[in-house]
Amino acid sequence: MDFTEQHNINEEFLRRFPLEKLKDMTLEQYTNLNGSDSFCYWIEFKTKILGSVSGNTSYKFGIYQYNQKPSKDQTTKRYDDKYTWYSNLGATAIEAYEKVKEAVINIAENGRKGNLEAIESIQVIAPMIKWKIAFIYSNETIVPYYSLDRLQVIAYNMGMNNANDASISEIQKFLISKRNGMDIHEYGKILNDIWHQHDPSLQDPSQKLWMWSGDEYTFELSELRCGSSAKGKLMFEEYSSKKELSEDYRKAVQKDDVQIPSMYWRFMKEVKKGDIVVVFGTKREGTQYHLLYGWGKFTSDVSFDYTNENPISRTVEWHSPQPSAPITDTQTKNALFFHRIKDKDSEYIMNLLNMIENESAQTMNSNKEYIQLLKVNKNLILTGAPGTGKTYKAREMAREMLGLKSIEELKTDKRYGFVQFHPSYDYTDFVEGLRPKNDDKGIGFERKDGVFKEFCKQAILSEAADADTLNDINSNPTVWKVSLEGTGDNPTRTDCMDNNYIRIGWEKYGDVEFSDYNDYFEGGKNVLRAFQNSMEIGDLVVSCYSAKEIDAVGVITGNYEYRSEGGKYPRYRAVKWLVKNIRENIVDLNKNKAFTLSTVYKASITAEAALKIVKKHSQMVNNSPRADTAVFVIDEINRGEISKIFGELFFSIDPGYRGINGIVKTQYQNLIEDGDAFKDGFYVPENVYIIGTMNDIDRSVESMDFAMRRRFAWKEVSAEESQRMLAGLPYEAEAKARMNRLNDAILKTRGLGKAYQIGAAYFMKIRDYQGDFGKLWEYHLEGLLYEYHRGNNDASKQLEQLKNAYDGIE
Repeated sequence: MDFTEQHNINEEFLRRFPLEKLKDMTLEQYTNLNGSDSFCYWIEFKTKILGSVSGNTSYKFGIYQYNQKPSKDQTTKRYDDKYTWYSNLGATAIEAYEKVKEAVINIAENGRKGNLEAIESIQVIAPMIKWKIAFIYSNETIVPYYSLDRLQVIAYNMGMNNANDASISEIQKFLISKRNGMDIHEYGKILNDIWHQHDPSLQDPSQKLWMWSGDEYTFELSELRCGSSAKGKLMFEEYSSKKELSEDYRKAVQKDDVQIPSMYWRFMKEVKKGDIVVVFGTKREGTQYHLLYGWGKFTSDVSFDYTNENPISRTVEWHSPQPSAPITDTQTKNALFFHRIKDKDSEYIMNLLNMIENESAQTMNSNKEYIQLLKVNKNLILTGAPGTGKTYKAREMAREMLGLKSIEELKTDKRYGFVQFHPSYDYTDFVEGLRPKNDDKGIGFERKDGVFKEFCKQAILSEAADADTLNDINSNPTVWKVSLEGTGDNPTRTDCMDNNYIRIGWEKYGDVEFSDYNDYFEGGKNVLRAFQNSMEIGDLVVSCYSAKEIDAVGVITGNYEYRSEGGKYPRYRAVKWLVKNIRENIVDLNKNKAFTLSTVYKASITAEAALKIVKKHSQMVNNSPRADTAVFVIDEINRGEISKIFGELFFSIDPGYRGINGIVKTQYQNLIEDGDAFKDGFYVPENVYIIGTMNDIDRSVESMDFAMRRRFAWKEVSAEESQRMLAGLPYEAEAKARMNRLNDAILKTRGLGKAYQIGAAYFMKIRDYQGDFGKLWEYHLEGLLYEYHRGNNDASKQLEQLKNAYDGIE
């Protein structure tokens, strides 16, 4: 990894402010509001790549040139017509600056010497600024990390026993001793990764994410404030309900507004310490979007100061301001000054701002070996003790293989399938079967695809589609041929292409059901029936230019509509055109079959063939994520009767018989219609990967016969490895210690062994019991361990021994 830029910035700073010239630095050179070449500006902004010290007020520099005159009632600060400073530094700006400059020189000199205790004792400048100055002048020997609370978390997780009570200088010594010759900036990145991995507020499931309308200057504030529209009219802290506040607010300001008082209420009552706040700006260029400038965390309860223009306030610590390079967010649209992001969008925002990047990277690294094994073998079963996170790991592997950012995205992606086997699950659920139906023709049966066969159809489509298009298409799409009221170039066709719909005619029949067309010929009645009742959202449609040519392919996106303003062609359905204005000869793709003259009917071409036309004529596939890979997860794979569920698929799931070469005839092959991807037989596409999960100790393990076992690779997820799940958990250290003691005891217990160890998932529940490990044992562990010993003569004694190990009793 190259850190040349960091080294160069450090050297550039030292050329601009060499240590030997600091004694000649003027107040104007130290802090200059109108320039970007002052010492303070360099420390905070131009050297940000050496570690951020943004946030809090500019008083952190001891003295600064102000833009807005400070309020007169401040007792701890002084100001003149240009500068403001802490009053304990002197009566004038010059007196204050001399003390500040002396402190800067002492910090720089001691940084160069590595005298960490001396730096610790200097109190004139805020600690983060002090330690950054020390680093810059230290010839890159001091660690470039400046926040005490973060350093304590980092040091604790690197093995420093007294980290929570240590000072910055003590932690610096400890971390410097662990560097082992590594480039200082690479080392700093590793430390930062440790912080993000163990940042308690990011691990808190009740944490909320809020949006605050602002800009790059917001990060100069140490607190966020609101309430100006009702200043002097309401005593905000007296309200116990949002309704009361809203009613009094409207009376006070004489405006019928509910959004502003609701915003005040949320800021006062719903925000908590540790919540994330993202600074955003709303822009509009055709459509509205947001610019995200950075984020921070609320660090205090709400305060009220009615002498301030905005009397309601909360302090905030900025973590990652990036005013010079805001990130574009096109998904969230709410422009209200202060609002909460819904849970489903929260992870999206956090990913945009790289707030969970390192955690994701760690998960990806831990999955690398498993994914490689899956790619080689096509089929993989994850085995292991209870609670080791096998299902979670399977989903994370799928998420990573599909290039998705969150589990929420995975749930709606059609390249992902999930099923859990159980004793009553069978072939009709998994592959296909006959299902009862009741329609206008009466009660009967129809063949229906099972979940796996349906998934394989999607996988075939994914080889020809981009990811967005695949998610627009339904699970088993019909391909409809339409002639847009004539052939060749005509106004109706052009209108449909330009406005994203299809439309057909029969104006004289008006908006009535197809069954009422008694005086119309049967063929026309069938067209109306198909257009109004049979087409489904997510089906594909091909527009016929002639009997042998397609001029467009689209996805149906809307229900049937009758619009009288449509004139001769009043029947509409909305369509998303994937390609249009093409000339594709259909005969070669459709087994030498031309189109009939009927206006609307089920085309005999497959959905895959239609999408191959899209791929051939469109650059869309090349400009968006391909959907090639498809992952199917079978949870508790051993709990079903495997031979009954898979049937003839035993052959086709074999890695050596994937694709068309492994085609098999299913039990209901004669009922499959034209246009179905598996009309000629079923096969598992090459791009399908199957992950199964199972507990080693489950009594149904024996249902996995040898024919099935040899078609899968097998990989254990150990209890020890599952401890990754506990990272950042409250009571993490004690949870790991108890888990290790208990699992060691299980290994030594007669009749048990490694397969009976307890995974970390059980210990994650300690959060729900607020650290009460007795309840965790009573409600979750004791029952499971009792089942292990059921039938043993000395079961009680063995259970007591395990309890003692859990509690650390010798």
